[in-house]
Amino acid sequence: MTDYLNQPGSFPAHQAPSGYNPDAALFAFDKFLVNQKVLSLNSKYCVFNEDEKQLFYVDRPALKVKAHVGIYTDDSKSKMVLNLVQDSALTIINSSFTLFDESGKPIAYFKRQGWKSMLRRTWKILDATGSEIAIAEEDSLIKAILRRLPLVEIIGDLLRTNFVITRNGNVIGEFIRRFTLGDKYVLDLTQDRARTLDRRVAVALAILLDTAESR
Repeated sequence: MTDYLNQPGSFPAHQAPSGYNPDAALFAFDKFLVNQKVLSLNSKYCVFNEDEKQLFYVDRPALKVKAHVGIYTDDSKSKMVLNLVQDSALTIINSSFTLFDESGKPIAYFKRQGWKSMLRRTWKILDATGSEIAIAEEDSLIKAILRRLPLVEIIGDLLRTNFVITRNGNVIGEFIRRFTLGDKYVLDLTQDRARTLDRRVAVALAILLDTAESR
């Protein structure tokens, strides 16, 4: 039986089964490639699946008082599927963001753990009810401390900032900066076999970890 959820756009409109949501198919992956566009005033990204088929176009306008990240189906920005908005422009150390779906309904919250992040960048991920569902933090406390030393300027990419995503103390994913020219990342959720983390939340988290942490 064909797994249509893993084949975005595989149905002609007149043949789509009842209840089929083509946008859901865009998130039906366990690995996403995130590439930041260079030489752009705004922070712009393209998100691909593992086969390098583009899934999303991401735009964060540079001149807004509060950070606002729109995740669209393509660069025409005609259809927004996710909207990530900073809760307050006045909060820096403990910044927080709300993730809205395409209908404007909150589906997740991201809260930076400011004081803890001074040693090891840490974000809590909460569901729509405010319950903690996961934590994203730098991959190693030792590496995190070393990254804050002048030595990092010498060894560069050897100490590139990566994150692990955990749920109830178990690693379910990683956000890794690739050894390539430019800012390119891999969001790898293959360890989350039960798909406990909503992939919409995971994709927004990946963008947030780069833009909010100014990596």
